[in-house]
Amino acid sequence: LIEGYGLTEGGVTHLNPIKRAKIGCIGKLLPNVECKLMPDGEIALKGPFNFSGYYKDTEATAKVFEDGWLLTGDIGTVDEEG
Repeated sequence: LIEGYGLTEGGVTHLNPIKRAKIGCIGKLLPNVECKLMPDGEIALKGPFNFSGYYKDTEATAKVFEDGWLLTGDIGTVDEEG
């Protein structure tokens, strides 16, 4: 059992390596994924996996994207191992 991270709107984006899993950590970025922390610590994601928007709800869609970054609503940190 290993930990990872993802969401319906963006798919799996992080995964702990099987041979070096770190408990309590979502793991490393998967290929073709960009991730940054917003000033408030919110995880923002970018990549070909991002959904294009909520069905017939442009207002909700506008709230979760900022300059092409998907705002997850989740708070994260980056430790010394990345």
